[in-house]
Amino acid sequence: WEQFVGCSTDARVNGYLAEIAEGIFEDWLHTAGGDSVPLSRIASFNPSTYATKEKWPTVVYIDTGSVTRNHFEDPVVINTAIEKLPSRARRKVENGDVLYSTVRPNQLHYGLMNNPPSNLLVSTGFTVVRDKAGVGGPFIYLALTRPSITEMLQSVAEQSTSAYPSIKSSDLGQIEIPEPTKEELGKIKPQLDNLFELIAQNERESRALRELRDALLPKLMSGEIDVSQIGLPTQPNSHLSSFSIRSCCVRSFGRHRAFLLRGGSSDFLCTGPVISRCGCDGRQSEHPCKEHGEREGKCPLSRHAGLCPAMGRLLLCAVLVRHDASIPSDFERQKFP
Repeated sequence: WEQFVGCSTDARVNGYLAEIAEGIFEDWLHTAGGDSVPLSRIASFNPSTYATKEKWPTVVYIDTGSVTRNHFEDPVVINTAIEKLPSRARRKVENGDVLYSTVRPNQLHYGLMNNPPSNLLVSTGFTVVRDKAGVGGPFIYLALTRPSITEMLQSVAEQSTSAYPSIKSSDLGQIEIPEPTKEELGKIKPQLDNLFELIAQNERESRALRELRDALLPKLMSGEIDVSQIGLPTQPNSHLSSFSIRSCCVRSFGRHRAFLLRGGSSDFLCTGPVISRCGCDGRQSEHPCKEHGEREGKCPLSRHAGLCPAMGRLLLCAVLVRHDASIPSDFERQKFP
């Protein structure tokens, strides 16, 4: 279901976008022409604190366990008229602020705020880092979250005298980074800002889809919503789901496979990247490929091709490239480019 609603897809896309941003930042680091300066030169730390006398009627609260590598779990919404506000809910945030957990840096509890609600508070377990030099939140986020910085901060945390490994805001302020020139910043800042905006949009989309799932799934399971009369679009190659396979020949070329399927009155030649296995785990008692020398009692193709003849289904992104008479008779001996 997560894949159906697109949540896992967005997570993968965000991973790719983050890698691109990290690459841009690392390339800049290797060619930066400015002098190294402490992070406190370009950022402020914990600049705004909530006071109980402000008496917000509703608070949206994020604790340290809700954020990991810029992925935010759903926050807690607190009605202060009937619920007590957690004692740690004190840090105010703005758009572009970086949250960095001061406990166990190697657990990677950090994130970048993108258009937070005005009544959002975060735990005092975070240090809130705010841009004050115009470099942008994504720049500061990438400066703080490099693997080498994480290792250094974890080493500092393990030397602390507290009950658990932790760092102070001043430890973050002492991290040195080249100060970008106007020309350098003008080149990389728009790229980083755009990439992190896309990441935030994907996060919002995933959250909306999760909410839709949670609202619809109980109604679908109970029958309150009837979808029996809804016509579903035909999937590509859906004809193969009912195709009775007599035999199959497989040839590999790179990450792709070519499949010659013989069955009924038709033969199909398909090709495409393998994306999944049949799931039978070799437990099929019979299959139509025994004449090819495969051991009885095993599904010969599920191990390496994504095709299970015994189940009669093709489980890959396949494109029909030849049909019937156009299939060469010497397919089994052909070499694919």
